[in-house]
Amino acid sequence: LIRDAGRIPAQRDTLYGIVRTYSEGEVSESPLDKIENAEARFGSYRRLIASGEFRFTRG
Repeated sequence: LIRDAGRIPAQRDTLYGIVRTYSEGEVSESPLDKIENAEARFGSYRRLIASGEFRFTRG
């Protein structure tokens, strides 16, 4: 997607400094992409919004 916009993909730090850039054809893979069954481990947005546990209540 970013390459389609004519940009070079890069990993940045919290101060927006470039940590590394990705060459043509190189795929950026996050350690989070390697987690098996991520929804069971972390939950899902759908389950979060369906839960009554985190509803706002006055008072």
